[in-house]
Amino acid sequence: MRIRFSLNRKQLAAKAGVSASLIGRAEKGADVRLSTLRKIYAAVGCRLLLLPAGALYDMDWTNAHLDNEWHDQSRRIERYLKRAR
Repeated sequence: MRIRFSLNRKQLAAKAGVSASLIGRAEKGADVRLSTLRKIYAAVGCRLLLLPAGALYDMDWTNAHLDNEWHDQSRRIERYLKRAR
């Protein structure tokens, strides 16, 4: 991804606020904190998206946000009804 955005390790590190050696370790597959990965992706204008592997892998994730919106709306209605009582 760094190469796609025409950045060298030092440039990406500066934009993300991390060290160039950390960028190198991440590119080689070392364990990196999730918060660090978010910084790196944000530095190139992207958002990190995590998807579970295994049995949930085959799910249709294109509409997953709709379920969250429904649950959020349901919770808001529930809170409103409790206050109205």
